[in-house]
Amino acid sequence: MKTFMVGVLVFFGLIICSAVFAGESDSYFTYQSPYDPLFVNLDASSSNMLIESLYSEDLNLVFSALKKIGDIKLKAAKVNVKDVLGFANPAANYGKPMEQAKRKNIYLLSIWVLGRIGDDKDAEILASYIKDSSDIETHYYIILALGELAPSVKALDALNRMTEYVTDERLAKACINAILKHNSKTSIIPLLKMSERPIFSPEFKKIIANTIDQLGKTGK
Repeated sequence: MKTFMVGVLVFFGLIICSAVFAGESDSYFTYQSPYDPLFVNLDASSSNMLIESLYSEDLNLVFSALKKIGDIKLKAAKVNVKDVLGFANPAANYGKPMEQAKRKNIYLLSIWVLGRIGDDKDAEILASYIKDSSDIETHYYIILALGELAPSVKALDALNRMTEYVTDERLAKACINAILKHNSKTSIIPLLKMSERPIFSPEFKKIIANTIDQLGKTGK
């Protein structure tokens, strides 16, 4: 089945070999799988192929399928994306150095994809991952995912709480950008408290102030 599936993908690739693979996912993930160009013209009508690819032994194929699922927001694949989250979790792959880097990329991508296709229940799951991990990179993609879930009460609650304890300015900036996607005035007070924290630079506090001003004007 895998051989047949890859053969079909190659067929697509020969047809569209001159196309450039560029989706929303490329804004956040620099790794390029060799299969990426083969997925460029696929859409929801190819959902069976995309979902089946998530269970391939070829991790590059899994990565490309995940990217496409996230780019087209294929909600039918949510259960399958959660399966990928489980098998790619770094905690489940300790002692496999040859695969750890690829699986980590897949894990981070699946977090982002879950944000693209998930709901309030998934916001709770993603928020719990922050408590279970000390990895800054993982936190970054969870924040991105919580922003992608907009509008979501639980996702926004998690982001507002994060303003109380985030210390890394890169994460804090991602948190602000995610909050802006929800565009809610309920974030103004948490951001005001965030701006009072001495850990942040004056330049960053200006970003917070601009965000508060924007939410005051356009927030719901």
